[in-house]
Amino acid sequence: MFLTLILLAAGQVSFEEKEETCFFLTNSAQKLRYKEIETHLAANPQLERQKMVVKVFEDSFELCIRNISDDEVRQIGLKRIRDFQPYIHLFTTDLTKYTKGEDLHVSKDLLERKMRIAKRISKGNTKSADF
Repeated sequence: MFLTLILLAAGQVSFEEKEETCFFLTNSAQKLRYKEIETHLAANPQLERQKMVVKVFEDSFELCIRNISDDEVRQIGLKRIRDFQPYIHLFTTDLTKYTKGEDLHVSKDLLERKMRIAKRISKGNTKSADF
């Protein structure tokens, strides 16, 4: 019974682990999608670049949090991934939904949340194995 409890506890992924993994993936996604974002901005000059980047981050992060499985969190946390293609479905948002300035409104707590996650990761207080 004790061994079963240990195995169950080891198999659970915390919300913090999901946050850290999605933070990592979403930051990487920003770099991967740079040209795509720039092309969208060129086609929609009414959009501000900085607001667009922040909104894409927020939406990608939230999409990842909703979609990532515990197994994916474990797989990503166990290695430094270079190929993001297997995980692209977790964080790719449709840029065509951003056409007006109002579409780029971000939640007020986004910056605080990003800072909290980054602080946890930088201090090594991370639940994820290898960031």
